[in-house]
Amino acid sequence: MDSNNQLIYKGFDIPEGAIIEPNPGKGKWNGEYTIYDSNKLVIAKLQYKNSQLFGDCKLFENPQKFEKRPYVNDIANGWGIVYENDKETKRYFYKDGKRILMLEQEKETKFKRETDCQNGHLLSLCEYDEKFNRINIGYFFKDNRIEKACVFVNGKETRIVKEFNDNIMTE
Repeated sequence: MDSNNQLIYKGFDIPEGAIIEPNPGKGKWNGEYTIYDSNKLVIAKLQYKNSQLFGDCKLFENPQKFEKRPYVNDIANGWGIVYENDKETKRYFYKDGKRILMLEQEKETKFKRETDCQNGHLLSLCEYDEKFNRINIGYFFKDNRIEKACVFVNGKETRIVKEFNDNIMTE
């Protein structure tokens, strides 16, 4: 998969020697296509509409690890989800084909780490429900320093518990 700061495919570059099923021939690409490498391993399951990527596409790093990425008119926009052994491990937020944010489960906690993909800065540590609404408590950072701690109910910030300005904390 691409590094965090690169432009994600404008369309999908099909590697030389790849096998495409069903074979689109010379017409417009419409529907689902599976792309295999020369060893017959799946490298992508792509959705096309009028020869442009459209809908949820799966890009495989290996048979156990893939990213499901939403496309509209050949451009990734929205949440892409990385799965390893059928478990979600990360989420990337795409805007105009670029990775903007990354959410990753913190080990041994309920929190997910939100990181800016452009510079790697930590943005927040928050708990999320199954619909990815922030819940309970969340911690927000600026320039990798804690800025505030907030309480969330159903994805909405209900109050600020602590706020940090320079070296001063207010409760």
